[in-house]
Amino acid sequence: MSASPAFFRCPSDNGPREAFAVQLDTGGPHPSGATLGRSSYVGNAGHREPWGQPLDSWAGVANGPLYRNSWLKIGQVIDGTSKTVFLGEHLSRLSQKAWAGTVPGAFSHPTPEFVQASQSEPDAAATLLLVHSGPAEDEPGVIHPPNDEHAHVCQMYSDHPNGCNVMFGDGSARFIANSIDRNVWAALSSFNGGEAVSGDVF
Repeated sequence: MSASPAFFRCPSDNGPREAFAVQLDTGGPHPSGATLGRSSYVGNAGHREPWGQPLDSWAGVANGPLYRNSWLKIGQVIDGTSKTVFLGEHLSRLSQKAWAGTVPGAFSHPTPEFVQASQSEPDAAATLLLVHSGPAEDEPGVIHPPNDEHAHVCQMYSDHPNGCNVMFGDGSARFIANSIDRNVWAALSSFNGGEAVSGDVF
């Protein structure tokens, strides 16, 4: 889990590449004793932030394809695998992301470069692996496209100019511009919203 395989890191990610010590809470100097290898790639949990609620199951709450204990079947992706984002990029220069797993009670912390310059704050353990697009219950109407200027630790973000690469459920990869219509981005981030999204709008 502490190894850092090169294929889990985007060549354009100019952030740290070495493994990182996992911090247990927002206080900062409270290490868990675990060390995790970094990743530039994260799973899409959909619109909301289920990790912010004390839930035994995220089924029915998370409307993205990847979340804790997800057993989503392809037939459940009613929006279509070619119109549903499964994976995307996250810059290790912004916050810590792991490829192999996480530690209960851990937090993903913004690096000093971003902690003052944005609204980024530490977020719960799942954000070491997952991100969301919004809107969330605590941010109604707020949607974070790739490379959104707020630079939250729970959003997709890359060192590519003007956007980031994502992988759809059919295995195809596309570059999504940060200028994408926010409602289109939210539609692509859910697997069961029933939105009609044409291929020429993203």
